[in-house]
Amino acid sequence: MLENLGRYEEALEVFNKAIEINSNDEHAFSRKGDVLEDLGRYKEALEAFNKAIKINSNDEYAFSRRVMCWKISEI
Repeated sequence: MLENLGRYEEALEVFNKAIEINSNDEHAFSRKGDVLEDLGRYKEALEAFNKAIKINSNDEYAFSRRVMCWKISEI
């Protein structure tokens, strides 16, 4: 995975392309949120996790990451 190699911007491009192809891909939104969080872009990550949750309200991973980003962005 690109983000594991520190290639965050490239990973972001991949997830944005996946979302462009399928705007209901909750996993792409969650992964995008992960990359944005790694980049310290917590408010954008929060938005990505919120979109994943909007698609699947049972996405426990997105819920947990959203809480972390929300807490950090409030600091």
